[in-house]
This record gives sequence, structure tokens and C-alpha cells, in this order.
Amino acid sequence: MRGDGIRVLIVGGGVAGLATVAALREWGATVDVVERAPGPTDSGTGIYLTGNATRMLDVLGLAEPVADVSVEITRQRSASQRGRRLFDIDVAALWQGVGPCVSLPRAQLHRALLAGVGDTPIRWGRQPVALLRRATRSPSSSTTVPPNGTTWCSARTE
Repeated sequence: MRGDGIRVLIVGGGVAGLATVAALREWGATVDVVERAPGPTDSGTGIYLTGNATRMLDVLGLAEPVADVSVEITRQRSASQRGRRLFDIDVAALWQGVGPCVSLPRAQLHRALLAGVGDTPIRWGRQPVALLRRATRSPSSSTTVPPNGTTWCSARTE
């Protein structure tokens, strides 16, 4: 079953929300996003993506923009505060055949995902305040169909 004719509201325009947008759009659903932040930010720290995460980005068609701004991590080493080695892992060999491990600033990952979801409407500075069951769609709110497909739900946002 494809998602044609199904409209989905995603609450949160962060990394997980944008990856969900890409997956649902690929499936064929119409997607709306609300995010309480007033807009994308450059805040946050670095993020490390293991091979299964980069493989999923590839499946979603988002690997290239992330690869352009990330650094591949081939080995992980950790030491105690006194310098004693705790572990040393060849992550390139560990994730071989799955995907590369990469590191990048979280803001750059977010920007790459935003670029990857293209024209999906993101309503910045908005958040749901109520979920309402309705028999028909309301033009002033986003709507979604529950899994059983019998009732429309709409989210009122502020």
C-alpha cells in the first residue's frame, strides 16, 4: 500500500522529524511539519552517525548532502583521564558493507536534511495544542489519517 491520499502531520522539525518527512514522502504521503523553534539554528554540538544511520540516509536519498559536510571516522579510540587506553575499534571494518561512520556539526546535518526534504512546508514557531477528531478536513489545520483510516484527526496549532 502506498501513502497516496494520506496526509501526515509531523511534530518536530529536527533530525528525526526531517528523516521521517523524507521516508513518508518517498512512500507517497503528503507531509506537513510544525516546529516550535522560530527557525533553524546553528546551535548544538557535533553528532556521530554510525554505519546504519548513514545507510538509512542513503536509502532516503539524503546521503550525498550529509557526505559533503561530514568527516568519515574510521577508528575510535578511548582513554581514561590518566591516558590508559580503554578501547580501540576499527569502525570502518566493523561497519563494512553497511555504511561509513561520519561526524559533523549537528547544525550542518540539520541543514543538509532541510535541503533534502525540499519544498515540504515547515511551519516554524508553531506547535500543536490539541488533537481533534473530525468527520471532515478543516482548511485551517493539518490533518492526518489514523492507521485504520476511519477518522480524520486535525491538530490545532498556535
